[in-house]
Amino acid sequence: MISIRAVTAQDCQQLFVWANDPVVRQMARSTDPIPWEGHQRWFSRRLSSPDCRIFLAEGADGTLLGQVRLDREGWQAEVDISVDPAQRGRGIGGLLLAHAARQAQGWAATLVSAVKQGNAPSQHLFLSSGYQDCGLSDGYHHYRLDIPVYRDRLVVDGAALLDFAARRGLTVTGPVPDGLCIRGVQPLDRAAADDIAFCRFDGEAGLRYITACKAGVMIVPASLAADLPTDRNTLYLLADAPRLEILHFLIRFWHEAAWDADSRANPCIHPQARIGANVRIGPFTVIGPDVEIADNVRIGSNCHLEHCSIGRDTILANNIAVGGTGFGYETDDATGDVLSFPHVGRVVIGERVEIGSSTCLDRGSIGDTVVGDDCKIDNLIHIAHNVRMGKRCKVIALAIIGGSCVIGDDAWIAPASAIRDWRSVGAGAVVGLGAVVTKDVAAGETVFGNPARSREKTEHRYK
Repeated sequence: MISIRAVTAQDCQQLFVWANDPVVRQMARSTDPIPWEGHQRWFSRRLSSPDCRIFLAEGADGTLLGQVRLDREGWQAEVDISVDPAQRGRGIGGLLLAHAARQAQGWAATLVSAVKQGNAPSQHLFLSSGYQDCGLSDGYHHYRLDIPVYRDRLVVDGAALLDFAARRGLTVTGPVPDGLCIRGVQPLDRAAADDIAFCRFDGEAGLRYITACKAGVMIVPASLAADLPTDRNTLYLLADAPRLEILHFLIRFWHEAAWDADSRANPCIHPQARIGANVRIGPFTVIGPDVEIADNVRIGSNCHLEHCSIGRDTILANNIAVGGTGFGYETDDATGDVLSFPHVGRVVIGERVEIGSSTCLDRGSIGDTVVGDDCKIDNLIHIAHNVRMGKRCKVIALAIIGGSCVIGDDAWIAPASAIRDWRSVGAGAVVGLGAVVTKDVAAGETVFGNPARSREKTEHRYK
């Protein structure tokens, strides 16, 4: 059995031996032997560089079989590969190149390599590994492999699917085709035979969606079990809450390459910012000195963070502004001057919060703007200064929450709604689509309209 692992400091000697192998030197740009002292300095630089990745193939007995190295410049990485002389011809080079391509996802967009003319084994290796032949120049064959943003995001066979259903307590109905393999998740109207889809609606509306859907596997309301179409090769998973079950399905089976933009190379991160472990920060994001970021936080591109703290396991998408000065002005009647109100507070974001793209959270003027644990905030949201949100609140696209509002735990703020400043929305309340809230909303109350008025809450949001 062959495994592949990242290089460690203890591998310096083995790489030195391979680098000075006569065949390797013959095919290198410089055929001169490499001195040990120079190799040590080179290896130390590579080991500490965020732009270099080295992987080793290792046999079951611990024998090292070969290496592949990626040296990145921008979004392109050059590939160097060598296999131990005693191990050549066993397919190890192909395993190393395949592993390198997987590891490059999210780290590099293109892999390139130059192979010396006459090195037929290496030429065959790159071509058989999916690299494009870019021609011969200066005595070298040039090869290129474009790395997709994501690869193999979802691959679920029948056995794994049935295991998931059993663990989640879902009833399975319909045939399980031989060789079943789910490779995608799609909306009902776009799904194909190798996709999984879900229907959240019951009643006649749900049956219309299900009948028109062509997915090979569907998670559907258990209430529709007796009426499901049976004249096709579809496997149904019956659930009380289909949307919850597709969520668990994706948590278990969906894989995306971690995008590893190098935070240390970002000149816009202030040296006094306090950044925890395993934090990922996208390019062109600006982080000021009065910022605390806890462990396992993910921040996208083009964000601007100042005067804030962010709890662990929180996710910020792209183009988000956190901690800027809010809209606060006073007119000096004596002079007629319009004066900007000083903002001296911060934005305090709890743990496991998710914030969508192009959202703005203003710092507190006096006191803090607070977002509680597990809140989910959509794209294009404005949260003004000194808003205090409880836990598990959900705020949907284009909503506006005015300054100093208090939002209770588990509140739902629907799209395009507006809540004027200094209002409260109680725990579990629902502010409906496009509502304009000018008065306080009681706990558990549902309001709609302009101005927002109370109405009886429907038993089920999707009915």
